[in-house]
Amino acid sequence: MKNGRNKINEMITERMIERIQTTGELPWHKPWVSQDARPQNLISRKPYRGVNTFLLHMMGYAQPFFLTMKQVNGLGGHVRKGEKSMPVIFWKFVDADKKDPESKSYAILRYYHVFNVAQCDGIPEGKVPELETPDREINPITDAEQLVADMPNRPEIKYGRSYAAYSPLGDEVRMPSPEMFLSDEAFYSTLFHELTHYADTGIMPYRMISPLQSKGVRYGH
Repeated sequence: MKNGRNKINEMITERMIERIQTTGELPWHKPWVSQDARPQNLISRKPYRGVNTFLLHMMGYAQPFFLTMKQVNGLGGHVRKGEKSMPVIFWKFVDADKKDPESKSYAILRYYHVFNVAQCDGIPEGKVPELETPDREINPITDAEQLVADMPNRPEIKYGRSYAAYSPLGDEVRMPSPEMFLSDEAFYSTLFHELTHYADTGIMPYRMISPLQSKGVRYGH
C-alpha cells in the first residue's frame, strides 16, 4: 500500500516525464530569456517554494499566477474544460508538546491542485497584474519573414508562452514573444526549429512518425 510520500513522489515524477516526452526538451533549459517572476498564488501573492517553484515553472506559462479551483470560482471565473492542473506540495513539521512526555514531533505532508490564470476564463480585469517585458528593439529579418510567409499550409503561430513547441493536435506553433529572445537570429532559429516539426507531419505526412506524434503530442525546443 502506497503511503502519502510515495504517492506524491510518483505524481511529481510522472509530470516531469510527461513534460519531457511531450515537448522534447528538458524543462530547466530554455534558449530565451524568461520573465523574472516566481510562481505565486494570485490571491495571497505568496511565492511557492521548494519543488513547487520548479513544477509550476515547468508548466510553461508566461504568467506566474496560480489559483486553486475554489479560488477561481470565488473570483467569478472558471477553468476551461480539458485544462490540467499541477499538484502543489504542502508540508511542515509540528514540534512535540513539551508539556506532554509522550508527545512526539511529526510532519504534515499533503498536496492540492492549482491552475495558471491563462487556463481560466471570466477572471475580472484588474485582478491579474500586468508584467513588464524586456525592452529590446525588434528588427524583423526580411528573408526569414518571407520564408515563413511562403511556407505551404503554414500552421498558426501563437505567442506569449514561456516555451516553444509545435502541437500536431492543434496544428499550431507556440512561442515566447519575440522580445523575449536575446536576438532576432535566436528568435528565427527557434521558430524554424518548431516549423520543422510541422514539416514532419504536415508537409511530409507519409514519413514514418513516432508513436507520440501519432497521438497528437507536441514537440518542443
